Amino acid sequence: MSITKFIDLIRRDRILGSQIVEYRYIPPLRPVFKRLDLSGLLKNTLREQGIELFYSHQVEAIRLIRQRHNVIVMTPTASGKSLIYNIPVLESLLENTDARALYIFPLKGLEQDQLRNLRELHDHVSVGVFPAPELLHSFSHAEPDPPREKIISRFAEVYDGDTSPYRRKKIRDVIPSVIFTNPDMLHLAINPYHEKWALLFKNLKYIVIDEIHTYRGVFGSHVSNVIRRLRRVCKYWGSDPQFIAASATIANPAQLAEELTGIPFRVIDRSGAPRAGKHFIFINPVESPYTETTRLFVSSLRAGLRTIVFTKARKITELIYTWTVSHAPELKYKISPYRAGFLPGERREIERKLFSGDLLGVVSTSALELGVDIGGLDCCILCGYPGSVSSTWQRAGRVGRHGQESLIVLIAIQDALDQYFMRHPEKFFEKTSEAAVIDPQNRNILKKHIPCACSEVYLRAEDSVYDIKKIRPLIDELVDQRILNPGKKGDIWFSRIRRPQREVGIRAIGEPFVIFNEEGKAIGELSGARVYREAFPGSIYLHWGQQYKVIELDFEKKKVRCQQAVAQIIVEQKIE
Repeated sequence: MSITKFIDLIRRDRILGSQIVEYRYIPPLRPVFKRLDLSGLLKNTLREQGIELFYSHQVEAIRLIRQRHNVIVMTPTASGKSLIYNIPVLESLLENTDARALYIFPLKGLEQDQLRNLRELHDHVSVGVFPAPELLHSFSHAEPDPPREKIISRFAEVYDGDTSPYRRKKIRDVIPSVIFTNPDMLHLAINPYHEKWALLFKNLKYIVIDEIHTYRGVFGSHVSNVIRRLRRVCKYWGSDPQFIAASATIANPAQLAEELTGIPFRVIDRSGAPRAGKHFIFINPVESPYTETTRLFVSSLRAGLRTIVFTKARKITELIYTWTVSHAPELKYKISPYRAGFLPGERREIERKLFSGDLLGVVSTSALELGVDIGGLDCCILCGYPGSVSSTWQRAGRVGRHGQESLIVLIAIQDALDQYFMRHPEKFFEKTSEAAVIDPQNRNILKKHIPCACSEVYLRAEDSVYDIKKIRPLIDELVDQRILNPGKKGDIWFSRIRRPQREVGIRAIGEPFVIFNEEGKAIGELSGARVYREAFPGSIYLHWGQQYKVIELDFEKKKVRCQQAVAQIIVEQKIE
């Protein structure tokens, strides 16, 4: 069924139709192209992948990058931002196979997604160029000519919390051309052990920070200090990498990038990418918003529209999935929940099925808001206003990515902001995106990171990154507290604590707890903060629509033991 026919079906529905308070059509935009000069090898590689024309913002950004500017690109979802940093990185490796790049993403799923993109991009480039020659020595002597796929796999690697200790050692022993990681691993495993990453830091040419708009508030303030520590480590090894950042639409991209890194940036914020038409509907339900969300989800799937539902809570994600399967059993294997707390393998499998089209629909928390490519979806249902204009458009950008028209439906919950937009829908469309705010100089946060910085590379009176005169009172306080040790002349400082990074949580959520069923099989994870309210003994944990009763909470081993409970379907109002 076409989008327009489905909208007509909603309007004629005796329940949903009467609750529509606003319909808005956002017309399509035509692309703006510019010429991009590329080397023959890279040009042919891109042509083989069907990439011959480039959007104006891609060309302008790459031109500035080639001129050695730090660049932040702020354009809509699916506007080709990853190509902006992948092309310069590949160009640098074509010129010098010793060059290295570091890609930083806020979520593990994004690392995996972008790793696939980069590997696909260079897959047709000759083996003689990629990866760097010394990577060939990582294979056993019994395999002097390793298969092409093995060589390609060492070109770029993910180094994060899901990487096994064995793989981590292999990566450190023979450092790939590109490392994909996240702020947590930078903080705990790369900055503190930079001697093991000497080859990376000596040859580091590019640092890519994607989804930069997610680094806000306390988390962003922590990450800004992690990045400053990263810059100090780079300078220690003699490199001065160039930064490339990408962001969703926010009010202050340049300010955020500069506060996050401590260096100046050039902004590219005029998109040349095309945009298909979008249909936007506001629904203010008389009764339960979750009932109406489930009803609309089932209708869209039965109409053949690939649909994503965004909720504001993990429990609601599981419940809507359960109610949908209960009402439409034929959809059981065509839909899936998706949320933080799923095991890494589960998340990757759901992403794969979404991209391939094996799944018609997914019910997700904000975990799928960011730029994981999940293929061509048609309909986005927002169960509750996401809390910001920026997040709303980011979620809306999950649909219509392949040029087709799409439908976004905002179903209000009983929240003051939701109800305000239901009464004044024009205000939503008039409102600009919000600013992302961080405070790198926050005293409490800075006090935690200065010892970390000192333990990595001792602090000098003329430091390359920190303004010592500005933070000297804080340094003196740390000395008085016997956290830092001054040098004999008082112009350098060392950390008295061997690994202070272990005592600093940059997300402030605590260590994760692993949830096991009665058979001892891991079924999920919970952060240290959530475990107290969601996994106390006797509580019910929902996973893939199944109910598990928590039997034991082991704080020492960070484990939650549960058993499948007798099914007690949590009933919503009848879905007709």
